[in-house]
Amino acid sequence: MTTNKSIRARCLAEGKTLAEYNRIMKRISRGMDVEDAFSLKSYQKADTVDHKGEVYKNKNEMLEHYGIASSTFRSRIDAKWSLEDALTKSSNLEETE
Repeated sequence: MTTNKSIRARCLAEGKTLAEYNRIMKRISRGMDVEDAFSLKSYQKADTVDHKGEVYKNKNEMLEHYGIASSTFRSRIDAKWSLEDALTKSSNLEETE
């Protein structure tokens, strides 16, 4: 298991800046594999992948597929919902109809 301490040590060993370390940690916190987080350059755009492993060109394409508004998705993710729940759970309004 990779820890924040070992990621920090690897960043130091590879001469990464604090900004690069923060970018790597953000990628990992969003579910990216550690090796992918290190290998992806800051100017490269990562594909968007859902909880099933389906790849989309971008987040908007994924949200459109699931019929979820961007603001709804963001508030769910900010509330620490899993990616699957954020994409698939219906709103309370829909459940009461």
